[in-house]
Amino acid sequence: TGIDLSDTFAFTGTVTGAGQFKLLSTQTASDDSTINFDNSLITSTYDHYMFVFNNLRFSVDGAAIYYCSSVDNGSNFPASHSFMTLNVYDTTYRYSASTSQSCVTIFQSVDGTDSNNNGPNSGVLHLFNGNGTNTHKGGFSTMMQSDQSGNASVQRDVKFSLNNTSAINYVRFSTSNGNYVDGTIKLYGVS
Repeated sequence: TGIDLSDTFAFTGTVTGAGQFKLLSTQTASDDSTINFDNSLITSTYDHYMFVFNNLRFSVDGAAIYYCSSVDNGSNFPASHSFMTLNVYDTTYRYSASTSQSCVTIFQSVDGTDSNNNGPNSGVLHLFNGNGTNTHKGGFSTMMQSDQSGNASVQRDVKFSLNNTSAINYVRFSTSNGNYVDGTIKLYGVS
């Protein structure tokens, strides 16, 4: 039978299985050089984490966002990341790859978009098998920058892996220079 949606209903009890994404933390940038998510958030509860970047702006032109993961709550960042990137700006395409890195460049404003600061940067990063005990932890990110006029200006797609047998329990997003002026990074656990 169907439900007449024009009727009024009162529901009681607990609803389970309704959502896949659980918001764990929202970090708001305020002139920060790093934004960190520690082992109180990155736990064995989830095997898949999603970070959502919303309108991050830099204090300087030409800055980059680095993704760094740690297996000892931020004391060290293993130099065992490898990644492949596709960067698109001004109809120019650049492909690059690197290994043995402690951090992965997930966004880079190649030339900057304004003399005051770069336009807003938004996107998403997925981390898979972070609490696995094999050597295959990886993910991908897609980032997009708008210029000060609101036009799309830079796109960067990154695929990365971490070759380490310990569980990831800390994630840092740092800048190459300058600070994050404003914007947010939200962390979700994905079931």
